[in-house]
Amino acid sequence: MSELPLEERRKQLEEIFKNELKTAQAYAAAARLQREETRKVKVVKQTMYGKFITKVPVFCVERYHDTPLFESTAKPYQPRHLPKPERIGEF
Repeated sequence: MSELPLEERRKQLEEIFKNELKTAQAYAAAARLQREETRKVKVVKQTMYGKFITKVPVFCVERYHDTPLFESTAKPYQPRHLPKPERIGEF
């Protein structure tokens, strides 16, 4: 296998570098546009809802993960039709 001359290798590396640079610039531009869009949405929401915007913390309170047993069964829920309660007195 023959090695490339030094000048050709340098040109090849420069071409690779230029392609990598273009790719990195494209990713940076996409990230910048996404940040700008996110800021715009946030400002619009603040304008629309004012002080009523709140971030609600998410708590994972399940200490143990429930996995059903193999022997477990389930039936569809069928609500019973109970008679309406009678009024005791007039208000």
